Amino acid sequence: LREMTTSPCWPRTKRRAGMDVSKLEGAELDWAVAALEGFDVQSCKRNGARAPRYSSEWELAGPIIERERIRLWFSASGVFKGDTHNGAWLARVEGQPVNEIGRTPLEAAMGAFVASRQAEGGN
Repeated sequence: LREMTTSPCWPRTKRRAGMDVSKLEGAELDWAVAALEGFDVQSCKRNGARAPRYSSEWELAGPIIERERIRLWFSASGVFKGDTHNGAWLARVEGQPVNEIGRTPLEAAMGAFVASRQAEGGN
């Protein structure tokens, strides 16, 4: 976390991710979250910075889950992104109509965070 706050790409203005959230995973999802958290993503990428791993590190995603009041639940008979899967995690930001799904709770939660901000116009 210390490295991120001293990086030449932190902070910048918040930007709208502008992507189809249901197709985001891994680094693409992490960059979308980073953009909403204030990173200047283009500058970061030009400087060779790695995206903070929001979709796989509880230390980074936990504060967002708490702040945004993201609810998580597991569906044992879920379908994941068009493929039959042995269950899937679902997430929803409190007060938002959008559910996102993911292979892990963090992937679902960060997808819900990005989707909710897009629904609000990227703020």
